[in-house]
Parts: sequence; structure tokens; C-alpha cells
Amino acid sequence: MQALGGPSAAGIPILIATVSKPTLTISHSSDTLTITVTGGQGPFTLQRSADLNTGTTWQDAGAISGNSVTISNAFTGTQGYYRVGGQ
Repeated sequence: MQALGGPSAAGIPILIATVSKPTLTISHSSDTLTITVTGGQGPFTLQRSADLNTGTTWQDAGAISGNSVTISNAFTGTQGYYRVGGQ
């Protein structure tokens, strides 16, 4: 109650929580890709697409555990595009 302050004709103040925008750091070693998410509000999900055509559907590639995800064999076989989605 004390944090809301004293009585006011304007009523109870509405507190809006701010969430920082996530930033991505991407690194690779050999054929392994690591994506690290900093900030934002999870949970985050990794999605993959074979190409960037508008008719191609993005597929969930799995949840990001903690704040990073490692993709093995990312640069061999069928390559694709990755994006991170969240709330």
C-alpha cells in the first residue's frame, strides 16, 4: 500500500511492467550452431524453415532451454533458416 502512495483524486496508479526486447547472439563451431537469447520474456521457441518463400510454413524445432539452444549438424545435409519466437 505504501508503494502506491497516499490517497489521490486521480485514483489508484496503474503500474506497467516493461520487458526488455530480446537480443540474440549466434556462434558456431564446425557444423554446430548456438543461439543465445538475452532479455525478453520467454518461453522462447526455435523455429525452422527450408526457405524464406511466403508459402513455406515455419516448423517448431523445439523449446529453448534456459537461455540458449544448440543445433547440431546445422550446416550439413538439408540447410534451412532459423528464427526465435516468444511472447
